[in-house]
Amino acid sequence: MRLYLILLMFFLFMSGCAQKISNKQELLSDWQAHLDKQARWKANGKLAFISKQSPPSVNFTWQNQGDSKSPDFKLKLTTIFGTQILALTQTKSSAQLDYDGVTYLDVDAQNLLNRLTNLSFPVNDAANWLKGRPQSLNIKYDEFDRIMLASIKDNQGENWQVTYNQYVKKNGVWLPTKLNLVNNNLKIKIKMQIHSWQFN
Repeated sequence: MRLYLILLMFFLFMSGCAQKISNKQELLSDWQAHLDKQARWKANGKLAFISKQSPPSVNFTWQNQGDSKSPDFKLKLTTIFGTQILALTQTKSSAQLDYDGVTYLDVDAQNLLNRLTNLSFPVNDAANWLKGRPQSLNIKYDEFDRIMLASIKDNQGENWQVTYNQYVKKNGVWLPTKLNLVNNNLKIKIKMQIHSWQFN
C-alpha cells in the first residue's frame, strides 16, 4: 500500500511537471507581425481533395522562400506510399511543373497547375494563408486574435473560403494544423492537416 502511494505521488508529480513544461511556451507580444515576416519555412502534412477529378488523399511538402509579392516556393505531392505525383516550383522569374514524367515550364505556377492537372489549389498566395495569415478584407477572428475564417481569391479569379479549425503554439506564434478550403464555383473542398512546421 505504501509503495502504491509513493508511485501515485511520483506520477502525479511528473504529470504536473509535464503540464508546466507544455504551458511554458509563451506567445510573442507581436506574434502576428513576427509571423508575417517569416518567409523561409517548411510545412509537411496531408491533403484530402473532396471532388470527383482529384485523388482522395495525398501527402504534401511546402518549401517556402518568399512571399505573395515575390513568390518563391516548391510544392511536392506524393501518394501514401511515397510515390511522387507532382512537384511544382515557383521562382521570381519562372515556374516549373514535373508531372506524369514530363517537365512543363511557364512564368506562373497557378497557370501550370490549373492547365495541366486535375487539381485546383490556390498556390500563389499560399505563403500567407497556409501559415494562417491570408491577405483578405473578409476575415473573422477568435478570442486569441487567430484567423478562423477568410475569403481569398487566386490569380485566376476564383474565390476560396479558408476555415482554420485548429492551431498549435510554436516558437512564440500560432500556426494552423487543420484547415479547409472550399470553392463553391468549382465544387471543390480540400481538407488539410499539417503535421510539422520548420522555420529557418
